Amino acid sequence: TGWLYAAGWVTTVGYVLLLRGLPAGEGAGAGSLSMPRMGLCLGFLLAGAATRFWRAEFGIHLYIMGLLLSIASLTAAPDAAMLAVLVTVFAAGFLAVAAWEDAPLLAFPAAVFGFIAVAAWQQRLDAPSYTIPLAYSTIAVLAYAAGFAIRRAMPRWSAAARACGATYALVAPAAGFGILGAR
Repeated sequence: TGWLYAAGWVTTVGYVLLLRGLPAGEGAGAGSLSMPRMGLCLGFLLAGAATRFWRAEFGIHLYIMGLLLSIASLTAAPDAAMLAVLVTVFAAGFLAVAAWEDAPLLAFPAAVFGFIAVAAWQQRLDAPSYTIPLAYSTIAVLAYAAGFAIRRAMPRWSAAARACGATYALVAPAAGFGILGAR
């Protein structure tokens, strides 16, 4: 599998160099590459999902490459608007991968991206700071309720949804106290 990571690295570097070599991309900075990197990340996730039909053992490695590329995209986001869009798409992408693979553990990056998305959208929309713990609390209630509702039909997903809800419920007051402490 070492060659798979090397191929992913070469693909990423080649893609970035190709984009910078295009006439419109000659003066492109790191921030302008966030969206194309997002596309490449989604490509890795899609390729990982497709390997289910021919080489299932490669899937997790392609998902890891997608995760690393998503983190690289987030670090290069030029502003809160771009960051909000990126983390929302990445959260949806990793949630879709987890559902496709029927592996609740693969939804963990989606939960982390969800935390970032709430704060990024609050910043982007210039909403009051109390919306962050309010959004975390809402997500907690919805996730826990969904987990409780599916507990008999899908016990593994139920446990994952309830754990996600409990995590958001624990972070909500901490975020609120952090915001109060920063004032």
